[in-house]
Amino acid sequence: MKIGSIKITRIEEYRGPAFMPNDLLPDWSTDAVAPHLNWLEPRYLDRETGRLVMSCHSWLVETEHHKILIDTCTGNHKQRPGGAPLFDMLNTPYMDRFASTGVRPEEIDYVLCTHLHADHVGWNTFLSNGRWVPTFPNAKYVISKTDYQALSPDGGGGSYAAWGSLLYEDSILPVIENRQELLVDGGFQIGDNLFAEDSPGHSPGHLLFALRDDGREGLFVGDIVHHPIQVYYPEWSSAFCFDADQARKTRKGVLERACDRGCVLLPAHFAGRGACCVSHSAKGFACIGLGESSSTISEAIHNQLA
Repeated sequence: MKIGSIKITRIEEYRGPAFMPNDLLPDWSTDAVAPHLNWLEPRYLDRETGRLVMSCHSWLVETEHHKILIDTCTGNHKQRPGGAPLFDMLNTPYMDRFASTGVRPEEIDYVLCTHLHADHVGWNTFLSNGRWVPTFPNAKYVISKTDYQALSPDGGGGSYAAWGSLLYEDSILPVIENRQELLVDGGFQIGDNLFAEDSPGHSPGHLLFALRDDGREGLFVGDIVHHPIQVYYPEWSSAFCFDADQARKTRKGVLERACDRGCVLLPAHFAGRGACCVSHSAKGFACIGLGESSSTISEAIHNQLA
């Protein structure tokens, strides 16, 4: 996949049935979803279990000058009890999949965290001789200043969830202790191609990263949109949103922008090919390019995702 001349690779940690629909999206309605079952099943909704099919993945971006990893999934051997059973003590071949890209961990220049939730920062670190150490030893870890203040003990601590202190200790603090962090707000940029933008709602300081090259634009939107059905129903915020009303406003703004500019949307949890484009529809918005095969994508969209 490319945006202009810039190569993008998706690195998947997990894909499969995840949440029951109402557990993730409290506004989920069987009647509202019925017209969409033809494309939801089986790729995005598992008929057998009734669960939403989701992915947890990173995006590797290779520009002319930098190698950048966006969101680092859940990580192995991390205690996430109680509110996050899907994330608790995983043991996946994520790093083998990372290695298959041909990029070595020490070659990563930047790790970008859209926000500080468990399934976006886990591979910031790995367990080595009983200690959590940064996985990407030469990288600067770009972290939302607002999210950091909400999570860190110095800023109030653990306001995301009961396991916030665990997340901080095993996935953020080792980066801080190694002096690899960059605490930023919207306006931060890397070279001439990658730009951070404030996109609050899902978390207090959620960041969107816009990639631009050769007249094309891709939006790494983290959890602004969790599941493709939210493109059709952008008013449906997730149960995990810090501020559901603000999340709705942010999501609608991003979808309008994606329509108006022809942006590629690159969320953190879409199954299928992981990316799509957005068009206006009679009722609001629609996804284009959700299929695995390029044959399901219009020529214009295929050119964006080629």
